[in-house]
Amino acid sequence: MALADLSSSPAGIFFSNNADNPNQVSDMIREIENEWFSQIRDTRREYEEKGYIVEVNYGSSTGDMGGRVDNWRDVLAVYAVTHVSEGRGAVAFGEEDVIKLRDLFFEMNPVTVSAYTAQNTDGQTTAYADIGVTNMRWIQMEEKYNMNEEQKETLVFLMSAENTPLWKQLGIGTVDTGVHGDISVIIAKLPPGTRGTSIVEYALSRLGDPYSMELRGQGNYIDCSGLTQWAYAQAGIGIPWTAAEQARYCVENNKVIDASQLLPGDLIFWSYPNSSRVKDRFMAIGHVAIYAGNGMMVEAAPSAGGVVYREVSVQGEPVLYARPHV
Repeated sequence: MALADLSSSPAGIFFSNNADNPNQVSDMIREIENEWFSQIRDTRREYEEKGYIVEVNYGSSTGDMGGRVDNWRDVLAVYAVTHVSEGRGAVAFGEEDVIKLRDLFFEMNPVTVSAYTAQNTDGQTTAYADIGVTNMRWIQMEEKYNMNEEQKETLVFLMSAENTPLWKQLGIGTVDTGVHGDISVIIAKLPPGTRGTSIVEYALSRLGDPYSMELRGQGNYIDCSGLTQWAYAQAGIGIPWTAAEQARYCVENNKVIDASQLLPGDLIFWSYPNSSRVKDRFMAIGHVAIYAGNGMMVEAAPSAGGVVYREVSVQGEPVLYARPHV
């Protein structure tokens, strides 16, 4: 029985993955996702046959370009608190549940199309169609479903880090933080008593928190510059809001350092001049992370879906290094 330990939660909600359950969670996810992706493929084909140049953009329109569906945990948690009667016990999904879950998944992963034309430099007009996909989160559904306080508390509980192992039993993706042991081992290797070490410690305390640029600051959602700004603030240092403006601040205040000088707590920046999202920002900066020593960093990464501890080289060649904590 997966998530059996949740039976003591306020609503007694947990999911059944018993072999005799006719609708396994993994099977429902595969079936619903296949239908959803088919809808996107059919939409793309429809516009391409009309002569449009089509681009599919996954994630939030404000910057989470993860290219994935990563909100099944949110969908199942919202379904649990809105469709499962208190005291029902294990959710042995019936056909009606499958239909309702499918509808909720489509509601929380809406697909939109923006069609337009543009004139090229040679005077020719080209038709474009942007297919946009948004992965909505549980916190966005609270008001929509007019949830009461007990339902909200249950959602927070279901989505808390302590239940990550139980979600994994269901095969639901969670953030791999990159730390598979006690973070005190990492901290013990940092220079003692420095402000930079404190910044790293604060950043490590957010490991596993989910990434979202759109929802940054709501619940435990965070994005890359939100993490750096928050960790620095905990150490008593104020830095700007976005990665590009943090980089500008460092350049204009002589905080830039060489890669060979990196110490824990320093900031590392990446530039994406070919990205339409950030090409007009300062130095086309689109990502920032906190150096954690020994070639490692702490970052809120859209590609990982949350806050992780991993090698700096994962993100490619940085464009700027800075130390705004001294």
